[in-house]
Amino acid sequence: MDEGEIKAAISQDFSITNTYAIENGYEYYVESKDDAKACFIKLYWKLYNEGYIPSLTASGRGMLISVVKAHEEKHRGRILPLALILASALTILLDGYFRLRGSVEPLLLNISIYAASLLAFIAAHELGLLLIRRKWRTKNDLPYLIPGIPTSIPIMGNVSLTNGYPINRDQQFDMGYAGLISGLFMAIALFVLGMRFPVSIIKINLQLPIILKLLGYSNVSSISSPIVLASLFGLLITFLNFMPIWQLDGGHMISSILSRRLRIITDFASIIVMSLLGFFYLAFLMIILSSWSRVEDPLDNISQVSLSRKAVYAGLLAIMVAIFILFLTPLVLAF
Repeated sequence: MDEGEIKAAISQDFSITNTYAIENGYEYYVESKDDAKACFIKLYWKLYNEGYIPSLTASGRGMLISVVKAHEEKHRGRILPLALILASALTILLDGYFRLRGSVEPLLLNISIYAASLLAFIAAHELGLLLIRRKWRTKNDLPYLIPGIPTSIPIMGNVSLTNGYPINRDQQFDMGYAGLISGLFMAIALFVLGMRFPVSIIKINLQLPIILKLLGYSNVSSISSPIVLASLFGLLITFLNFMPIWQLDGGHMISSILSRRLRIITDFASIIVMSLLGFFYLAFLMIILSSWSRVEDPLDNISQVSLSRKAVYAGLLAIMVAIFILFLTPLVLAF
């Protein structure tokens, strides 16, 4: 694809006023337009398929479209993700053993049910990410799970290490909410399943969540089954993943809404909140990751995230507050 073909592709939806050659590509000053978001998405796929990456930024003369040769995508090995998956499965099994021994029989069966339930939650989260990546036609990598600490929290969730930049703020938001919502639905489904069909009654040193007290349960040391216990940890992981710090799902969403300066504030606030809630391990890990993984601004740095997605974020924020109050207070206080 030569410069003439690139210019022709841009001219289909944008009015070019000036053209400049730059290192490894070209710059095109174009007139501003109201439907720039949709036009840029169409342009992106035209050029991406030919080995070029466009970007759209504001300019004193309207808008600037920069087009450069695409770099070869980094290939991430599978050894580390697979090792983290195995390590996470091990911490879940160990957590089940230490948490359930002496409280329920048969122990092996209940540990297996607990681990399978929590792994089903993780699988649902990753399925949501897989579906949204297919929608945006981005590469699917194995998840980087964060193993937890047995008897504390068995798994911390996962972090996102992406290749390239999101096309626009809508995609940036979607990459956060898709896995979070699918995991949330699975955690709630597990809770309902465990309450409706309890495998066994387990007794652990844990105050009942407010939701169970509202449902009429009064025994402060009984959880209806290992499935319910796994669902509570799934909700806790979802709550932590909603924290507005870049490497977590909530960070992707908030980064599509707030400015860079405000995002820095939310990062620090999230680390402080995690520490105050007792999740020092996760807070420390976020500090380490923040030191070498920077926020990736979208290629279309002009268009704003859609109003419907802002409404979704407001709804999720209300849901997370309700989940913390109704379900998670005993778990957090246990730390």
